[in-house]
Amino acid sequence: MIRRLNNDISLIESERQIIEELSRKYKDRLWFQVEDNHIYRLWLIDLGLTKIPYKIFKLKNLIDLNLSKNKIKEISDKIKELDSLKNLNISYNGLNNYPESINNLENLVMLTIYGNNINRIPDSILKLNNLMILGLKNCNLEKFPMILSQLDSLKVLYLANNKFIEIKEEIIGFKNLTLLDLMNTGLKELSSSIGNLKNLKFLFLANNNLNKLPEEMKELKNLENLNISNCNFSEIPSVIFELKSLRGLVLSRNKLDNVQNEIRNLKNLNDLDMQFCNLMNFPEGVCALNKLKSLNLSVNNIKEIPSAIGELINLERLDLSMNKIEEIPEEFSNLINLRMLHLNNNLLKRLPYTLYKLRNLYQLRLYNNPWDQEFKKIETMRIEDVLKFLETMYYDKNK
Repeated sequence: MIRRLNNDISLIESERQIIEELSRKYKDRLWFQVEDNHIYRLWLIDLGLTKIPYKIFKLKNLIDLNLSKNKIKEISDKIKELDSLKNLNISYNGLNNYPESINNLENLVMLTIYGNNINRIPDSILKLNNLMILGLKNCNLEKFPMILSQLDSLKVLYLANNKFIEIKEEIIGFKNLTLLDLMNTGLKELSSSIGNLKNLKFLFLANNNLNKLPEEMKELKNLENLNISNCNFSEIPSVIFELKSLRGLVLSRNKLDNVQNEIRNLKNLNDLDMQFCNLMNFPEGVCALNKLKSLNLSVNNIKEIPSAIGELINLERLDLSMNKIEEIPEEFSNLINLRMLHLNNNLLKRLPYTLYKLRNLYQLRLYNNPWDQEFKKIETMRIEDVLKFLETMYYDKNK
């Protein structure tokens, strides 16, 4: 992205004049990109605009226009002249209604309207029959905008931080939707018709009042990522164990206490987050998830680590910080792909010398443990020095 014109930039004269005028007025606080002698991307962010500068409507090759964080209350009908526009961002402008003028942008692929007072979505949005990504976070929407289910092209829908409380209508349509974000929408119950979204890959339900999930969710055969953090679950809903395509699962900030052994059924899981879950024991079923690359069990009440953890040979990131762990098993040294390891704020007094084998570590946190005298110095050592210390101790012991 460029902030200032120079003679090396090849641009048709009429567009050069527009950019020069905008640059003078806004003191080079705009960003733009040029392709084939035309402006194709223009960002006018946080400039205090109260309306769209009319000369922008002459940029016929404009593909990407970002007008976020301004004070634009109304979108002129002239915006339809930007008929090449594919990406429009008008977030955080204080709009009091959905601006229907943008529904004339028939080539629009991505529309972002975060942080405006939209309330409702008009039926005329169906004119945007090429729209694939729609962002409506923080828009004071009072009910789920079911009209969007008729946008066959829609693949990604962000609705976080609105207040639906419930979805009364049956969820039908959305036949190509792959991502649905319903975080912090006040939901108390998830409609059983969620199972109709057969192509869904990402479902974000965090920060709601949910305490159960419908059995029909098992129909989401393609679901790869699920976030139900900071809800009211006292155990992992059993339907989750049927989601065999899951690669990422966020369960943090639910009072789970313990984890059912059925979690071992999620054989394709790469990323598992269970921080702040009030866990009393290490969930042993997790040790069967041999595709796991990231595991976060921080801020729980775990005291013991099972030797079976050594079976997680593909693990790259492991966070066990802020627990009550007293000992690390020798099998830890099998985790040779570990790149990040957090063991801080536990009750550790020493480490197995064999951990010197963890040669791929680039982040290691060991502070705030009651180390034995022999190990006290490792808290402030560089990683390579910790590994060297452990290796020396290992060979001294095995002479």
